[in-house]
Amino acid sequence: MTDSHLSPTPWDLERLEAAWANVLEHWNDLDQHNAFVHLADEVNLLDIAAKRYAEERGKRPDDEFVRKMATQIVFRAQFRLRKKDKEDSDGDLEKRVKRLLLVAAIVLIPLILLWVVFSQFGNRLEEMLVTSPTPVAKKLASPTPISAERVFPTPSSEAAPAAEKFAPAPP
Repeated sequence: MTDSHLSPTPWDLERLEAAWANVLEHWNDLDQHNAFVHLADEVNLLDIAAKRYAEERGKRPDDEFVRKMATQIVFRAQFRLRKKDKEDSDGDLEKRVKRLLLVAAIVLIPLILLWVVFSQFGNRLEEMLVTSPTPVAKKLASPTPISAERVFPTPSSEAAPAAEKFAPAPP
């Protein structure tokens, strides 16, 4: 038996030709037709079987065996393609799972390392940041008092005459 993934051997081709000779000798024997098509499927030579029945269709256009076997060959070829597509999609799923695991590892390993570093050295980092502030932090922490007058200035005496210019005249 030849695996469907391997190319047919010359011996497989000889076996198929011998089975076709049996079909031609015993044309009205459905078992011979079935054996030929089964062998062609088994050795991955359905294309040759289809060619043989196509040639016979030209010679015997109304023959029931030609029609049945051609239909069977088409069904077997479709099944083989679906099976191959399923195997390919299973392989794709396996690749996708491997990629997902790789991405998860690439993301999670640095996060775990950061967590370990901060859990071990977090207190020391906090002490370093608090005891040695940056120049900006020093400037912000300077003891320069901010008076309320700087934030909310009161109207000066010079501003009052300007306001009087625009005030309505008394009656």
